[in-house]
Amino acid sequence: LMAIDIEWFMPLNEFRRRMDDFTEMVKSRALRPGFDEILIPGEQEARRVRRKTDSGIPLEDAAIADLEALATELGVDSGIEVVGPWEEETL
Repeated sequence: LMAIDIEWFMPLNEFRRRMDDFTEMVKSRALRPGFDEILIPGEQEARRVRRKTDSGIPLEDAAIADLEALATELGVDSGIEVVGPWEEETL
């Protein structure tokens, strides 16, 4: 893992503009047969985070039961709201 301070090389706004231009160029290319869109690195993960932020994190029934039992043992409300079931792709 490496962290780079972009501003050592160029102003951050310039870097962001260049990245936006590059992303737009990549995504505007013709699709290969059998594909619906071109994804950039991190895009699929960002979508997954957004979905889980909106709809919650899927937990197995046993995990929910354990958390509720622990909350009862501690005398607090678990605050767990079951909103599933989820489709496989959201897991």
